[in-house]
Amino acid sequence: MEEPKYERRITNIDPINILYKEDFIRAQFYKTYGTPDVIDMTDSAASVSQRFVEKYRQLEGATVDDDQDIFESTAAALREEGVALKTLAEMKQEQEAGRKERAARAREQQEQRQRGKLNVSVRDMFGDTVTAGQTEEADFVDEDVLDPHDKSDK
Repeated sequence: MEEPKYERRITNIDPINILYKEDFIRAQFYKTYGTPDVIDMTDSAASVSQRFVEKYRQLEGATVDDDQDIFESTAAALREEGVALKTLAEMKQEQEAGRKERAARAREQQEQRQRGKLNVSVRDMFGDTVTAGQTEEADFVDEDVLDPHDKSDK
């Protein structure tokens, strides 16, 4: 084996194919369904994507359908087992519907606040107290005390 040197000629060796059929199945799963669950590395149970790949391989060996039919059959089989699979489009529709619902609820609450709001000012609520406070201040002003900042001679 040669030492790695700058002058060494590069050999034309094709790279080894390290992608397997299950990698393509898993990629299609994530493109279609996103990440449906949290992946816990401490949990030894199979993730939803792993269960999907295993079920796909099982159905692939049993039928001669094309890949898309097997993919849909696998999704249907997992749904029958109780796995909640939603496509990214379905999740986006649900998010949009939820956003619209929250906006409508916020508008309704704002309208209720506007209808329930009284047109009362502070002067209306505390009018007597405010005017009484002004007269009380006048009672405490000592006119004999000179303003220290006043430079005029009286």
